[in-house]
Amino acid sequence: QEVMETEAPTSYTLRQGSRFAQLIADGCFQVVKGEYFEHMCLRRQPLQKRQDIPEQYLWHGEQAVELWQAHGPLFLITVSYAWLSEGHPDPQCWHLERLANALASFRKFRETLRLRDQAVERRLLEQGVAHMDVGIIMDWCSLWQRDHKDGEDTRSEQQVQQFKQGLSEINTPYGHEAIAAWVLNEVPETMARRYDDRGWTFFEKCIIDAKGTWDTWMRTSVVIGGQFAGACDPRSLSDVFSNSPDAEPVSDRRAPLTPARFDEQLETRGRSAEARGVNLFTNGREDRPLVQRKYRDSYRLLTQSRLLAYRYCEWRREDLGRLLEALPDFAHLESLNLRGNHIDTEGARELAEQLRRHCPQLTRLTINHNEIGVAGQLAMVAAWRSRDPDRHCACWDGSVSCVRSCCWCRGVRWWQHGAQLDLQFNTCMPCCSHGCVGRVLWMGRRCNYFAWRCDL
Repeated sequence: QEVMETEAPTSYTLRQGSRFAQLIADGCFQVVKGEYFEHMCLRRQPLQKRQDIPEQYLWHGEQAVELWQAHGPLFLITVSYAWLSEGHPDPQCWHLERLANALASFRKFRETLRLRDQAVERRLLEQGVAHMDVGIIMDWCSLWQRDHKDGEDTRSEQQVQQFKQGLSEINTPYGHEAIAAWVLNEVPETMARRYDDRGWTFFEKCIIDAKGTWDTWMRTSVVIGGQFAGACDPRSLSDVFSNSPDAEPVSDRRAPLTPARFDEQLETRGRSAEARGVNLFTNGREDRPLVQRKYRDSYRLLTQSRLLAYRYCEWRREDLGRLLEALPDFAHLESLNLRGNHIDTEGARELAEQLRRHCPQLTRLTINHNEIGVAGQLAMVAAWRSRDPDRHCACWDGSVSCVRSCCWCRGVRWWQHGAQLDLQFNTCMPCCSHGCVGRVLWMGRRCNYFAWRCDL
């Protein structure tokens, strides 16, 4: 098949009509069936390069695109990992074992699928997504690899051209909101160069951390760690893919980095790697400026996201500070979910100040189940109202109850013609030793003023 001209746009949100979809259909990216990885793991055989994988384990291009457009990250998965040798990325099946166990866990997750959009959930279950195989994108298996015989590359001219086309779009699977990104962030103890000591994997992880959200109740950025090694029970680990309120929190997803912050982190990691006697890049002179340029291109696409969800990521002030640095660039953002972190009153005040000036399209902010006291919640409500003070407002669930020296502040959900600020179930730490009085002042049928009075 001839390689077609790829005029479609590069996008981290579009599926239909995107350049990445066209490259899959043209054969520049090969999507491999999940059963292949389980088959190779069962036989303890290293993964084959793309040109050696049997046809039965490959999704045809058009079919892969159709399944991706229908099922998003429930079908298509990309893998970020560290190569363990120069000639083969995983010669001892170290990564493969974890990947095969993760696939079994993901199958269990799909059997008990739970999405925020219940209509989408029902449709997917009716389509039998729980029993459908997945598609994997992994550089070694998805791009035409160099195949030297007698010192010459045996790839055809078409294969070389397809390899270059695929390489030009290699960032997209990591940053696309409708592609699940699994991070194999561990290496054998005998390896001096870890996942975090490599410039390319750091680049991939930064894109994965900043990607938009397909569904707030499903994690599409997942770290596949040591819990998936050995003779584990994969079905017991399926919650790692769930982002529902009763799911386990994660501590490995960080806030988006601005290009300037990325360059700073790259320099810091370079010094750290050098101190450990390893190289951040195997070809530093060429790779470092290439990665920096590619990150700027990716960041421009990442900031077009409309939905960001960092639920239960165990963020504290440092992580929130990085988000606040990047937030002015997310001009198209419509929904931001920060539920279940450790954001405090001062952090809420800083976020409130940013909301007054940036993110004009934001209509839904969920920041409940944090550690924001009364003053921080009041600052958030004031900032939220200031975004459009002429709109009528409604407020409920703003109760505060006190028992002697302790208080429990349920918080507030604030609506303005469809724009919602959710501050429920935050702690009220500044008032706990003094008591507090909460009141909502109603005027007619609408609430034009909301105030908390703290007797400190």
